[in-house]
Amino acid sequence: MAEHLLAKGDSLYRMEQYSEATDCLLQSIALAKQTGNAHCQARSIIQLAMIYVRLNDMDRAGHYLNMAIKLATSKKDYRAQGEALGHLTAVYAYQHDLKKAEQCLDRQRKLPGQSEGLRLYYLYFNEALLCQLKGKADRSLALYDRAMQIVRQYKLSQSLLCSVNGIKVYVYLAMGDTRKALQACEQFRQSGKLQDNRVYQAAYYEMLRDIHHAMGKEPEARAYAAKADSVSVAIISQRQIDAVDNKVVRFDDQQNMNDIEQLTSVVNMQWMVIALFVSLIVMLALLAVTIYRHNKRIRHTYLLLVRKNRDIIMQEKINRKLMQPSSADDDALSDVPVADDKATKLSKEQVNELVKKIAAVMNDVQKISQPDFSLNLLAREVGSNTAYVSWVINNIYHHNFKAFLNEYRIREACRRMDDHEHYGHITIQALIRDLGYSSYSNFVAAFKKVNGMTPSQYQRLSVEADEDK
Repeated sequence: MAEHLLAKGDSLYRMEQYSEATDCLLQSIALAKQTGNAHCQARSIIQLAMIYVRLNDMDRAGHYLNMAIKLATSKKDYRAQGEALGHLTAVYAYQHDLKKAEQCLDRQRKLPGQSEGLRLYYLYFNEALLCQLKGKADRSLALYDRAMQIVRQYKLSQSLLCSVNGIKVYVYLAMGDTRKALQACEQFRQSGKLQDNRVYQAAYYEMLRDIHHAMGKEPEARAYAAKADSVSVAIISQRQIDAVDNKVVRFDDQQNMNDIEQLTSVVNMQWMVIALFVSLIVMLALLAVTIYRHNKRIRHTYLLLVRKNRDIIMQEKINRKLMQPSSADDDALSDVPVADDKATKLSKEQVNELVKKIAAVMNDVQKISQPDFSLNLLAREVGSNTAYVSWVINNIYHHNFKAFLNEYRIREACRRMDDHEHYGHITIQALIRDLGYSSYSNFVAAFKKVNGMTPSQYQRLSVEADEDK
């Protein structure tokens, strides 16, 4: 039954009915878990992650792929583990987190017991993707061609050929070869059944938009952009994204509640057995646990406040240092590594100047709160390109762009929740809207990653801290 639900969910996914596909996959996950079918459970989680890839929510996709890998690893399910690692490598690559992408690719290479054709395809495809992001165009093209040979040799899905042809378009564009980019675009059209797949239609028009823009044909580029937007809106509406998010959040909450109830049942049974023999010990233990938990909560609150103050002080020092150039700045950046490839090689002075410009833009709350604020926009604001800006963020701040942006946005959210005089009645929904987040779940996930707690918990602690003054 769980396999049937998984197959139905996969079919609905290919038909672009993502909300209905989510229903089937969540049911499959729950049923597979109940019946102990770990392989079906892992495959269903992987397919759920693919829905988030289609919705362009790479953070959630990565979360569920890591969940599938953890489950498959515990059950020694190498096939599911290899599939999840193949997708996760691509997700990290699209997020420009090359370190994690390379780690995933290395893990996949060492896995035994995988489907040989798919294993070789993902290894060549993902290695090509990493080479592309590193600016090694010739090497990436050779690997993409090898991946296409694997598809034909093992008679794999034609959709894999379509993916390779599509991404080769952007390799040629990066090389400035619009003629070959057009050829790859036409091969994409031929390998994908565009009339049956609106996702491919949207991608096709986006490629044509970018090619004509590179050729300087702006009227044609705008026409294809309009077509791409029209198809994209028809595929994925905000209502559909919210529907998927709400279903997954409710499912996760229910699963957590079920796990808690099971654990509670076991604990209660244990307490009952113990109470029959040593009631006095149980009473003392309960008292000790109560005191321990109370002290732990107090200590945790104090630690949060101390860390918060330290972070504020440290950030102020960093801001002052970044905004006031000195010889000390040069010394601080003298140990920064310089990339080997020409695309990202910067001098110490260029790095120093770019760091200050990035800090200035990121401290502009109005700019970073734009919903469409991206690495491209940041590069444009500082008068540089995405390769340089991404390199500085990775090597100076040790983050990818998404995590870097979230830290600044969440820091502003904390500031507003702490400012009870001006934002005393602010709601979580208002923060989500004002700071450029697309959904409640994205905001909560980012907030927890930065602060280790939910926005509601932080807001409550902030009020309690004021009352204790």
